[in-house]
Amino acid sequence: MDILSNLRHNYIIRYVGIGKFSENTKYVGGKTGVAMELASQGELFKYVAEQSFDEKLCKYYLRQAVEGLMHIHSNQIAHRDIKLDNILLDENFSIKIADFGRAIKFF
Repeated sequence: MDILSNLRHNYIIRYVGIGKFSENTKYVGGKTGVAMELASQGELFKYVAEQSFDEKLCKYYLRQAVEGLMHIHSNQIAHRDIKLDNILLDENFSIKIADFGRAIKFF
């Protein structure tokens, strides 16, 4: 989580923190867990499979992905697992690059 906790960008999922969640928390069930920004529209993969994309929409998502990746790389981080499953959509259908489990710091 150290890698993600240092990144702040509109197109990167925001790390909130690690904490103990109560027994009645739906997804965690009273265990220690990681809290992240909500990406309420799910994976870009699912959205692509269900929609037909025109050139304008493709450019919209590609620009966001490139901006997010440029920010990641400018912080000497390699994501190493970029795929549609790891790109989420927020409530405004903007992307959020997620899943930094394989990410590494490079110098």
